[in-house]
Amino acid sequence: MKTTSIPTPMPLALAALLALCAVPLSPAWGQGALAPSGAPAPNMKTLFEVQPRTAITNRNSLVAISQPGSYYLTGSLTVSAGDAIDINANNVTLDLNGFTLSSTATPPSGTAVSLSHSLTNLTIVNGFVYGAITNNGAMLYGGGGFSQGIYASAPIWNARVVGIQVHGCGLRGIYLGTGTTTLVKGCHVTDVPWDGIAADLVLGSSASTGGGGNAAAIAAGTAIDCRGASYAGSGVQATHIAANCFGTSSTAAGIDTAIASNCRGDSVNQVGVRGQIVKNCFGTSQKTSGVTTSLGSNSQGNTTASGSSGFYATYLATGCYGYAPSGTGISAFLTLVSCAGTSTSASHKYNMP
Repeated sequence: MKTTSIPTPMPLALAALLALCAVPLSPAWGQGALAPSGAPAPNMKTLFEVQPRTAITNRNSLVAISQPGSYYLTGSLTVSAGDAIDINANNVTLDLNGFTLSSTATPPSGTAVSLSHSLTNLTIVNGFVYGAITNNGAMLYGGGGFSQGIYASAPIWNARVVGIQVHGCGLRGIYLGTGTTTLVKGCHVTDVPWDGIAADLVLGSSASTGGGGNAAAIAAGTAIDCRGASYAGSGVQATHIAANCFGTSSTAAGIDTAIASNCRGDSVNQVGVRGQIVKNCFGTSQKTSGVTTSLGSNSQGNTTASGSSGFYATYLATGCYGYAPSGTGISAFLTLVSCAGTSTSASHKYNMP
């Protein structure tokens, strides 16, 4: 028997490919080499465009800033005498970039960052000012370095100093003045004989000083979340408000302000907390009243002085307590409401309607 071989059908995909290959290619499909329209252009930003700042590369000589702009250190700067950086222009930002300004001058001289008269719109951030001034524990300071850390010799406006630590200057730490719009935040000053920190608004900062000239460790219009320790001046002195602050002094008031809220003040020879209005505060003294105020509420004053009041209000105290083992627990020139006082002989309670 004769047999007929039946061809196997070609797969459709293969057939389509062969058919496509059989079609003549159009000359329009091949264009040849394309000429570039011009030189390649950069498609990345320059470093100055990314971070438009001026580098300070000096390592051992004065830097004078006379033009507005943003400046930053690229390394630590040490001078042998005089100033390290002078700012003589408005609208300047200075970033210490985590580096240190220091001086080897003996005796102390110059200023780490000096701010000229009547400047405005200044920012100084992120770094250290270091000198070799030390305190022997008896308020006798000695050593070399800068006389001032950051210092404005005359009023400046709209200035802020943030994240700066100052140690061992011959006179002052951070001094911007207290009558203008100046801010110090997150700064710390140690081992300076006179002013620690002075600014219109001081936030989250601390200072430990000798208080020469009765200068406060922290002097402010408003001080919030601060700690100040001074030998001759107040620990924290605020023209308007001190809130959540701790101040201690040997000679002056621990806290001295118009309105004290949530504060503690300790003093050896003066009032622990002194304010026209004192609320939720605690004050101690070894020589006079722990707290003195015109209007006091929910506060306590302690004293170890003979014949003094632990807590004294010239007008009204509400919910307050005073302790005086050798004097009067609590007293007021006019009115005590829901207050208690403890002395050597008895507890004196006042519950006025």
